[in-house]
Amino acid sequence: MSECQLHVLDAPRVKTQEAAADWVAKWAERSSKPNARIHAFLQELLQAYPTTADAAENIWYEIPVPGASTGPLLTLFFRLSVFDATTLRTLRAIAGKHKLHVFDEEGYVLYLANGQEASRSSSDPFEALKGATHSPFGLRYDGVYVAKMAASWSYYRFTADGKIFQLSWAKQLTAAVAFRQMVEGDPFVAHGPYVVDKDGIAGKVKQPNGVFYIMARTQGNALSLKSVGKDGRFPYAAVYEFLGL
Repeated sequence: MSECQLHVLDAPRVKTQEAAADWVAKWAERSSKPNARIHAFLQELLQAYPTTADAAENIWYEIPVPGASTGPLLTLFFRLSVFDATTLRTLRAIAGKHKLHVFDEEGYVLYLANGQEASRSSSDPFEALKGATHSPFGLRYDGVYVAKMAASWSYYRFTADGKIFQLSWAKQLTAAVAFRQMVEGDPFVAHGPYVVDKDGIAGKVKQPNGVFYIMARTQGNALSLKSVGKDGRFPYAAVYEFLGL
């Protein structure tokens, strides 16, 4: 897959990912009269990211046509190779200015018009450690797994209820700082589901440049991990050392 898809919603009463998914399903095949907020949003977004930009900088996988969309839903398609966290922040800021939500259906994150994320956990991540600290198969929950990459440090955190978090940072972080940083809804933190059994760990995480599949096995306190993009690009493998809290 070389594109990512985001939905823009004029739906003030929608506050959760579930409600956003229902809204998209309801309006995806409908037509209605033009929506003033969505029209103004798209005009401003096209000023920030013109369709006439150089090929290397053009974010559009499918060029949106002002006035062509109707109703309270606009679906946008971006090039994964160009779309990044800065683009997402700009998109959210313009949407918020026009009181619109942005819904990432694949990552299942709803970016609310007020600047918050519906998926952000309201609880302290350290609260989870009052339960299990490791799985029966050796995967640790009471810390982070870290590896030094070419230009950054890569961190993974796993939870007992089947969630995986990934963070890349320019500098080395302590285990406690990295652990607390990795929560749902942070646009700089990739996250998704995983399963673990005697054969290893399998999961996927949604990053700004797409979905990545994760395959790993524990090696004592270390984690031998492989990752590859959903479209087969950007494969890598590394051994992550465990840092306890």
